[in-house]
Amino acid sequence: MAVEVEGAPGRLPAHQHGALQLRGERHRIQYADDGEVRRVDIGVANTMYIPVRERRREIGLRRALGVGRNQIRGQFLTGSVVLSLLGGAAGTLLGVLATVGYATYQGRPVAIPPGALAAGTTGALVIGVAAGVCPSIRAARLTPTEALATV
Repeated sequence: MAVEVEGAPGRLPAHQHGALQLRGERHRIQYADDGEVRRVDIGVANTMYIPVRERRREIGLRRALGVGRNQIRGQFLTGSVVLSLLGGAAGTLLGVLATVGYATYQGRPVAIPPGALAAGTTGALVIGVAAGVCPSIRAARLTPTEALATV
């Protein structure tokens, strides 16, 4: 005996109707997650500009002492990448812990694909590099007189 459900797609067996509802819910969650990732990207990019502004005098002094633009650029880009990797690793760890906790609470087996772990860390690395490029270039372009003139 099959149960049929009437809905927008027409008459479907109940298990197919449920699958369509789950698919729609999955897409809504994915769109919400995509929006959250974009907000995080903007936040990381803004955060990477703060050290450049706060350390203008230090940048000017180092440039006056002969430190090259590439070293300044590398310093800020490395800081951005390290900060993003640490944040990505912490976020991935929290995600794993939340998944394990929820699966255990629901009495379900825990299944975390290794690709998801790599994607979280790789995504954080990409965001860190992208967010650190502009501030590091801006820091490297500061002239010693320009940087030391600001108080």
